[in-house]
Amino acid sequence: MAKKNIDQYEDIRSNVVRKKKKKMKTKDKVIMVISIIVIIASLLTIAAVAFLNWKPISGGKLDSSGYTPPEIRGKSMNFLLCGIDYEEGTSRGHLTDVIMLVNFDIAANKVNILQIPRDTYIGTDETSTGKINAVYGRSNNGGIKGLASIINSKLKLPVDQYATVTMTAFRKVVDGIGGVKMNVPQTITLEGVTIQKGEQVLNGVQAEKFVRKRKGTGLYATGSDTERVKMQRLFVAALANQMKKTSVTKLATVITSVIGDVTTDMAVKDVIGFAGMMQKVDLSKMKIEMLPGAGRTAPSGQSVYAVDKDATAALLNAKFRPYATQVSASELGVPQLANVTNENEDTGNDFGELTGGEVLPGRKSSSNSGS
Repeated sequence: MAKKNIDQYEDIRSNVVRKKKKKMKTKDKVIMVISIIVIIASLLTIAAVAFLNWKPISGGKLDSSGYTPPEIRGKSMNFLLCGIDYEEGTSRGHLTDVIMLVNFDIAANKVNILQIPRDTYIGTDETSTGKINAVYGRSNNGGIKGLASIINSKLKLPVDQYATVTMTAFRKVVDGIGGVKMNVPQTITLEGVTIQKGEQVLNGVQAEKFVRKRKGTGLYATGSDTERVKMQRLFVAALANQMKKTSVTKLATVITSVIGDVTTDMAVKDVIGFAGMMQKVDLSKMKIEMLPGAGRTAPSGQSVYAVDKDATAALLNAKFRPYATQVSASELGVPQLANVTNENEDTGNDFGELTGGEVLPGRKSSSNSGS
């Protein structure tokens, strides 16, 4: 199956070469999918592989009852993007350690990205830990369909399509595009790998450590998953710049290297449709937000990320429900732990802020963040 679709992609690419003038717009659309839709996924391989339509997902499409209503879908739709922290031969479980819901506001040519921290508390009726990242690995009602259902029921957000990618693919993509140049806020060490503070070109292994780093000193002093989430945001913006500079030839090579590590329900027509949307979006103004909340201890004794329901309702209504009915805090299905307030100084950034080098994720200026 994979070889057939690689050949199909090579045929498409050959047509672009043979008919340069006629096919230029199609080629531009493909580049846009690979370098923009993929960028917003934090792992940046999803749309590239989706273009090949190479691997049907076991279990089929999501439950249509969780889709954006038909009367709105022409104006807005949501895409669930997940990074799976699992590899054979390691102790890592089937956990969605990166969860993002991307809203495409088609009518207004806007894109908003919601980062859902892996430790977000959804209640012990759903998982033994009460954390959202364990939903994917559940034996009953798990996988991507189970996770989409949780997002439907707990946050009252529709999910129309999805993609998942492993850390293996993440490393391959970063190495395949020649590494990612970024300004590292502070020196960090994780699992024997040290990354120095300052401007660096991160390879695949270094990039993985950067997006997985959670505990330490300085920016990581709290040991909170929210700092990791915000640093992932910084990496996404840096990778956006790198992908824009990557050639079609190199991207084609990257695609073939990650075939076994990405799953999606997107068809070729879906990707081309997204490409058309994204051509109208100003990348520098794409907004990336974190689900509002704070670190707390759950009744089970687990350290979790507790959602601030009032702040969450306001954010979701403003940025992730365009053209839909507003949902109040009381209607959200997430548990409300005691004394939760949004402790993040600024939960949102746009890509322009992050790539400008003066702003750290979740903060208005680097001077507010410490060293």
